[in-house]
Amino acid sequence: MDKISLYWWSPVREPRSLALETRIAFRGWMRAARRGGMPLRNFGDELSRTVVAEAFGEDVAWAPPSRAKLFAVGSILERAIVGRESCTVWGSGLRSHNALEARMTHIDRSTHFAAVRGVLTREQLGLPLNTPLGDPALLVRSLFPHIQGGNGTVLLPHYRAFNDPDAYGLIQRAEHLGWTVLSPTDSLGKIVSVINAASIVFSSSLHGKIVADALGTPAVLVHFGHRTEDDYKYDDYLSVWGYRAEFIDVREALDGNPRTAKDSATRQRDIIDSKIDSVVDRLRESAATARADVIGERTMRR
Repeated sequence: MDKISLYWWSPVREPRSLALETRIAFRGWMRAARRGGMPLRNFGDELSRTVVAEAFGEDVAWAPPSRAKLFAVGSILERAIVGRESCTVWGSGLRSHNALEARMTHIDRSTHFAAVRGVLTREQLGLPLNTPLGDPALLVRSLFPHIQGGNGTVLLPHYRAFNDPDAYGLIQRAEHLGWTVLSPTDSLGKIVSVINAASIVFSSSLHGKIVADALGTPAVLVHFGHRTEDDYKYDDYLSVWGYRAEFIDVREALDGNPRTAKDSATRQRDIIDSKIDSVVDRLRESAATARADVIGERTMRR
């Protein structure tokens, strides 16, 4: 049986991305991988394979953007809808507020949007208001049920933080304070297990926040003294819950009691918990539509 051809960002599979990452962030990838996992593999992007296989009930194979028929987890829409044949989008998002102007002059009308990540992406693409919203990584909720009553503090940095000397010093400081530091190169199973056991998660990784939300663990977005990414993708994801991204400097948590940040994070967690089942249900419904598109097109090609 043919596998679903799925694209997700993966430097080890893309020569251009591999060349760029080894040139600008090789030391950071090595530092991250020494804590677990494999270099140049980011768990948030690799999540796409896991949730698509589960939601679609099909085997999945990575494919480059030019040949992929499905795009799911990640800020990858620019690659899905620029200069290519038809494809299906299930939960992907744009990377910035000017992504359309910067990367394309039109959207291929043969692209089918079964779901997109958030309100900002939906509006920028001019999609109908009834377009399903949500990051497919939220399906982690049904794959790994949350264990109530966690304890301990977890820090999950974006992989770029491991490449910055000052940020890396703060990561080491967190370890010296007894925090559990996760690496974005870690396996999904390890990341889920540790977040499940935590009372609070501090994350500069978007999918660290999303996995914590899916599992019902309070999570706080942090930066390491300066921002390395646009807020857009964080705002886009959080728009589903009626929030905008708010970051605190990780030093605030390191210098004080990290539990003081837990109250606001818990309030946000409770709001998300009240809505998440309906969001996940709509994602599953839209997955059925997306699957029919992909399988139908695959059948027509035979």
